[in-house]
Amino acid sequence: MKTKRSSIRKRLQLLGYVISIVAVLLNSIMAVGIMHIIRRQSETALAEETRVNLKNIAGNKAYAVEAYLIRYREYAQAFAGYLSQIYADPDDYLPRMNMTKHDPVTDPRNEKYGLAAVRRTGDILVSDHYDELRLTGNVEDLIYPIISDRSKNVSAIYWGNEKGILAGYEPVDNMAPEDGVYDFFEVSWYKKCKEAGNTIFTDIYNDGFGRGLTVTCASPYYDAEGRFYGVFGVDVLISDLYRSSVALNLGEGAYAFLVDNNGNVISADGNAMPLTKSEGIDEETAARLLSDTHPAFLNNRIYYCSAPVESTGWTLCLHVPQELAMAPVKSIDTGIRNLIIAFIMIFILILILEYFSIRRLAERLTAPLLTLTSDVKEISSGHLDYRVSIESNDEISDLAESFNEMSASLQAHIHDLTKLTAETERLNTELSIATHIQSGMLPTNFPKWKNINLHASMQPAREVGGDFYDFFFINPDNLALVMADVSGKGVPAALFMVITKTLLKNSVLTGRTPAHVLEDTNRHLCQNNDSELFVTAWLGILNLKSGVLSYANAGHEYPALKHAQGDYELMMEESFPPLAAMEDTRYKANNICLLPGDKLFLYTDGLPDAKNPAGKRYGISAMLETMNRHASLMPEEFLAAIKKDIDSYAEGAEPFDDLTMLSLLYSG
Repeated sequence: MKTKRSSIRKRLQLLGYVISIVAVLLNSIMAVGIMHIIRRQSETALAEETRVNLKNIAGNKAYAVEAYLIRYREYAQAFAGYLSQIYADPDDYLPRMNMTKHDPVTDPRNEKYGLAAVRRTGDILVSDHYDELRLTGNVEDLIYPIISDRSKNVSAIYWGNEKGILAGYEPVDNMAPEDGVYDFFEVSWYKKCKEAGNTIFTDIYNDGFGRGLTVTCASPYYDAEGRFYGVFGVDVLISDLYRSSVALNLGEGAYAFLVDNNGNVISADGNAMPLTKSEGIDEETAARLLSDTHPAFLNNRIYYCSAPVESTGWTLCLHVPQELAMAPVKSIDTGIRNLIIAFIMIFILILILEYFSIRRLAERLTAPLLTLTSDVKEISSGHLDYRVSIESNDEISDLAESFNEMSASLQAHIHDLTKLTAETERLNTELSIATHIQSGMLPTNFPKWKNINLHASMQPAREVGGDFYDFFFINPDNLALVMADVSGKGVPAALFMVITKTLLKNSVLTGRTPAHVLEDTNRHLCQNNDSELFVTAWLGILNLKSGVLSYANAGHEYPALKHAQGDYELMMEESFPPLAAMEDTRYKANNICLLPGDKLFLYTDGLPDAKNPAGKRYGISAMLETMNRHASLMPEEFLAAIKKDIDSYAEGAEPFDDLTMLSLLYSG
């Protein structure tokens, strides 16, 4: 009996239909099941992630409040220290201001504040203390940059002494009382600071001039014999603190608030009341929120979380509705329904298209096969000039084209090798030019100025690198110093280096402080930073007359400072993010005074991170030991000695990172 013949075309069609239907059914069942599993897991994961995120947000907000308060503590300490210095060496200062009881001096550069003096009791005459008041007027050099910048949010600045005289800057509308008498000895900021003997924050209180809740940071200052002489106070409005650091933008119903160490909610509108009354929560929830563990928990469909503000004993708390936090789960539900519908529609369409496609494919598949077989035999015999000719729009045509491309590729192989060699030589030439251009952008002329000797060097790990240094005069008395390191290596880092160097220099020449220069540069670099590069940078401005070095650090290596009779030591300070890493970063300015014979050393991480063939880092300790061993050398010889020691340690190993150094000797 003759078996009925079944064509390849029909068998391919049937096989395609069966596979398509089974695939659609299995994929549909699996997809729906997976979507529901994802939904359940997403809800659980989101709840846990919400707690983690809220704890991070609370911690960050508390850190922001802490940083905000620390800034004013540093103001108060700096101002008090300056007054102590004035009293210790009064002959070094000239009278600056004449403050009287009834004639406050309004600074024409900032009409928001006025300067006045009052007395503790009526039998004290301000006129008897004019000389001392004029002498303390020198503190304006530090105060003016603060009160002239409205973003500093300083409500008032004042200082009172044991002789019963109080002077300071107050808002013009809230100047000293008419009779000029104010017994500040019994006020908390003076009394508690005197008792503590160090810098304090007062409890929250309502400002006497009706400006709302206020906290005062007070710091003591001393006379020439080192005895307590008075207190310097800086007032900060709680409303400013909320606006600058506490405000939360997570959606409707979500907000942050502060609780003082007495359990009262500190409100931005000038009121303070117990947590249970202000927030409408029970005692147990309030105690849990203020506990030492500071958990993130859910209560009555509200997520609560807290974090401590160490400097004042306050607690920063978050209030976030559960509905807001779990909103993504609702979006997932809607998305699942839409995906299921779309999934079914798409696969129905695919089945229809596959029916016609498989039928057409089966009809066209067999005809070109014999032709392809014959043509391939011709090529395989060594005739590389032969080309397969298949007129079909399917995989067989692609396969034929692949054979043609293979033949052409074999013919072009020798030609391509020649071109590749030429291209490699061209790239090497361009990299050499880029290296020359980059080195030309760094200052290499190191003149010996009157009271400084400076030298710097940069060795890239590749042909071009991301490290750079810079120094230039802002004016005849002020010298800017820059040391920076761009993340990554090679041409991208070099290009980012050029941009950063230009932005830094342009901003410095406008007269900004180092901290403001870093903030301005960071803001520009964060714009359109698609490559996600970042820069660690150290910027200093040295006054050649006074020796005062004002500097700020954006995540860079700590500089090393050597006093004339000491060893090199790292200048440790608070760490801040690199440039281009985070928008709206605020940087802190620091000040030191260089004395004749002091030496400053700046470097990038290519120095401590240098490795020997075994992969061991050179390290900070070895770096300081080497520096102190060669501390007597002048800057140029000093850098050469450091470089020689690094090369000896590396034993010929390829540099791990760019190595950039700058040494400065201050002669006074």
